[in-house]
Amino acid sequence: MILVGEIRDKDTAVSAIQAAMTGHQVYSSLHTNDALAAIPRLMNIGVPNYLMAGSLIGVFAQRLARKLCVHCKKEQELTKMEKKIMGEKFANLTKIYKAMGCDKCGGLGYKGRTVIAEIVVFDRELDDMVSNNKSRKEMNAYITKKGFIPMQEDGLEKVAAGITDLKELMRIVDLTDRMV
Repeated sequence: MILVGEIRDKDTAVSAIQAAMTGHQVYSSLHTNDALAAIPRLMNIGVPNYLMAGSLIGVFAQRLARKLCVHCKKEQELTKMEKKIMGEKFANLTKIYKAMGCDKCGGLGYKGRTVIAEIVVFDRELDDMVSNNKSRKEMNAYITKKGFIPMQEDGLEKVAAGITDLKELMRIVDLTDRMV
């Protein structure tokens, strides 16, 4: 097992991929906006797509969201825009919690953190897509068909459950495509 602090350059990336190709489990971090963006990021660093295919097992992307304070969070009616952002999946949702602020949270309305995450699991088909330089759109359609849950959806689930609020989710995850 090999742990690489962060992949920032071609030498580190190629060394990590070569170690994975020889049977080592390699864990590392890479700065991207989401899990699928790891592929073009590694390519931009200089890793050929044919080396990535078969070497990547999974990519985990995460953001930390502030949790609503359990002592002061307040349930409020969804606005029209909030309903639009929440989308069809939550069409029956009429109220969500929002941060208020109290002595227990220092007036912030938040206390603690929760993870908003997504995981792309690689299989032979996705490896072939990487190897054949398929578009992000094609890869996204494939992983979605296989049950992929994007960070947006994971975050919206946590908003609906009252763990965090929409304002916090919008601070850490891009939801602009839901506002149009």
